[in-house]
Amino acid sequence: MQAHLAQFPNVQFRQATIEGVTDTSQGGVVPADDEPLLADYVFDSAFQLALGHAKHHHSLQHFKGWVITAEKSCFDVARPRIMDFRTDQRDDCRFFDVLPFDERPALVEYTIFNDKLLPDDQYGNALRTYIGRFLGSGTYQIAETEFGVIPMSDVPTRENPLAHVVRIGTSGGFTKPSTGYAFARTQRYLHEPVHELRKPASPSVQKAGFEPALSAFRTACC
Repeated sequence: MQAHLAQFPNVQFRQATIEGVTDTSQGGVVPADDEPLLADYVFDSAFQLALGHAKHHHSLQHFKGWVITAEKSCFDVARPRIMDFRTDQRDDCRFFDVLPFDERPALVEYTIFNDKLLPDDQYGNALRTYIGRFLGSGTYQIAETEFGVIPMSDVPTRENPLAHVVRIGTSGGFTKPSTGYAFARTQRYLHEPVHELRKPASPSVQKAGFEPALSAFRTACC
């Protein structure tokens, strides 16, 4: 993606501390460090959902994964393991996924559904135990690691809180509350706003079909 976007001089990547998003009659404003950024539209994926309301359901999906290279040829790319529950549940919901890239490299991931994160060493201990008991890898090298936390909540969020601000991703309510899946849903929903923004004169967010597109998306996917 970055290689493709590098071909376009009008696309810039900038890093800054984002303090919030505001709105003016001229557009959305991102107060980033010492240089506020003004844009016709701000697509905000940083907004924090309010997860403290007792009347809603809240949980966390957190996971740690290792991309390992095994000593032995123990994986079959045609047979990934999805939601292997052969681990101590500890009154939570815990499972492993194994996604092979070839006969020796694979992503092994430990996923937990509950309301609090674990100390970091507990993820690693669980991964080592599972690999040793069930994969038959022999020794292995850890090539990459990943860690993530997905809020699982049915708390409502406003997709267009301000005239020039559109919330996307988890901030926009794209995450499916029952599974945490969001990637494919995000791709489907954003197709319509991208189509509207390619027009020579984009109307306001509310008139660009964003809200109807989201309503249709929710009807079809939720």
